Amino acid sequence: MERIVLFSLIWSLGGLLPQHQQQAFSDTVKSLTSCLPEYTDNTVYDYYVDEAGEWDSWYNLIPEAMIEQLDHFVENIDTTRTYYLMHLASITNQNILLTGPPATGKTNIVNRF
Repeated sequence: MERIVLFSLIWSLGGLLPQHQQQAFSDTVKSLTSCLPEYTDNTVYDYYVDEAGEWDSWYNLIPEAMIEQLDHFVENIDTTRTYYLMHLASITNQNILLTGPPATGKTNIVNRF
């Protein structure tokens, strides 16, 4: 249960931070709990809670050769995170708004969803 609460905290509060502030947020969260993975080189944003309730790397969700033929869209850790969080919001009937600069995969993510 603690992992799910931490995951929710990380993405509800820390997910709103600009990228240049995310490392400081990650360091703060790491200093306040011992429930996170012990990998010192990674941030709290590098993990999600899997169906078994364990921390797992986002990289494990990326299919090896995920390419959409029309746009040559290659899935990466950022699109995987976004898709996963959209899925969680969707199953609880929450609205979703994707923002970001051009060519970051927003349209492809929505079309895939």
